[in-house]
Amino acid sequence: MLDIETIRAFLEVAKTENVSIAAKNMSVTQSALSQRIRSLEQTLGQSVFTRRYGGLELNGFGNEFLSACQNVQHDIAVLDDWINRQKNLVTGHIKIATISSMIGHVLPKFLKTFLAKYPSVRFTIDNSTSKYIEEGVHDGNYDIGMIVGECKMNSLKSLKILDNRVYMVCAKDYPLAKAKKLTRANLQKSRLIWHSEKTSRTVTQIWRKLGLQSIEELGGLYLSDMESCKNYALQGLGVAFVADEHMRAELANGKLVILGKFLTDKPITMISRNDKYQSFLIKTFKEEFIQYCKTRKV
Repeated sequence: MLDIETIRAFLEVAKTENVSIAAKNMSVTQSALSQRIRSLEQTLGQSVFTRRYGGLELNGFGNEFLSACQNVQHDIAVLDDWINRQKNLVTGHIKIATISSMIGHVLPKFLKTFLAKYPSVRFTIDNSTSKYIEEGVHDGNYDIGMIVGECKMNSLKSLKILDNRVYMVCAKDYPLAKAKKLTRANLQKSRLIWHSEKTSRTVTQIWRKLGLQSIEELGGLYLSDMESCKNYALQGLGVAFVADEHMRAELANGKLVILGKFLTDKPITMISRNDKYQSFLIKTFKEEFIQYCKTRKV
């Protein structure tokens, strides 16, 4: 007879195609996992894997068995979730993929509150770009995604949760902070600090309106991430292009000054799969996070 642990072992080996890696992921010895797979094949009366150099791969029968095991895994998850609903118990594992501004500024404060309320929940949080986050949620690699702008996949559920405006800012004691108006003349005297090609394109459009050919005319610092842009601006090294989610505290305490109107306005959007059945855990997380975003402070 098959048991749940054997099915989970098979699914992990099928996923990794490597007994050693699967054993490490399951916190068991390689020999114990190998024995479990051999016992499984004996029970089934035939092999499910083809052995090859460097690992394993499913054979034809193995792929059919994989589909059946995945159905069993889903049914068990549904049953577990039903039990949790009856107990009003929030527990389990949530996989999140998000952009850098959320992982560094919004999620830490929220998770501190959430985990104090639901200490049994585990999280895996990855930092990525909006494009790969959408693909990861669509493929089932993540339960929740947080992206910039609108979701491009109609098959996913999406909800705007936060504004995400990019401003031109400088330190309070930087010369341009006292300027009454942004002009070509005073911008030419400033050092620009920016990141990403999208920001470069936006800035270039603004410069052309001011009669400047490109941002290269002004010179500046091209950095790898927006957090660095903020920190360089705080040191008085120039005028930076930073999203408000990265600098809420610095704007509130007056260490950074906004120069002019916002340059871009692309909201932060939360996405998830459009499953008919959504676990109690994921539903609870989304409800709590939406409420947090509505009421949060700096």
